[in-house]
Amino acid sequence: MALQRNTVIWLAIAVALGGYTYIATQRAQLPVPAEVTTKTSLFSFTEARIATIEITFPDQERLVFQQEATTVMRQWRMLTPQKQLANHGAVSFLTNLLTQYNGAKPFPVTMAQLPDYGLDETTVQITINLVDGSHRVLTLGKLNFDKTKIYGRIDQELEIWALPLDFWNAVNREPHEWLRFGATTEVSS
Repeated sequence: MALQRNTVIWLAIAVALGGYTYIATQRAQLPVPAEVTTKTSLFSFTEARIATIEITFPDQERLVFQQEATTVMRQWRMLTPQKQLANHGAVSFLTNLLTQYNGAKPFPVTMAQLPDYGLDETTVQITINLVDGSHRVLTLGKLNFDKTKIYGRIDQELEIWALPLDFWNAVNREPHEWLRFGATTEVSS
């Protein structure tokens, strides 16, 4: 079977262009500097180590949730303002963010710069009490200039985190959204 001359020419051009494309794409995959790709965990504890979570908004009632370990799964119970089973999805969304978020490193600031990030006056404060008796506090501030991130600060450190808006969405809920559907309010004695 003999190939025509035009077919051989087109085949040679296709192989040459394919080889050039392969080599060009391999060279374009330059390594990214390590400081750009470094991601840092927000907290180092797991959800199982969380005993309670307190969410405090200015001029609003504080929300307190306690984790109860059962044989099947972990349940969350709202302690304040009502004693009732909490919406597992709403609380788990928050705890997953707190325990599994890996993002860019925080950046240092001075005390004088805190008002620029809305962290001089607390908008939302999330206090995480661990089973070992220690606690951590995440304070949320203002949105960034393009409203794609919210600034956060951990334990009054002079470092600011640019956090995804999921953190704001996780805590900015109507009170009934925190409650488990169909759960009844317990009467405290």
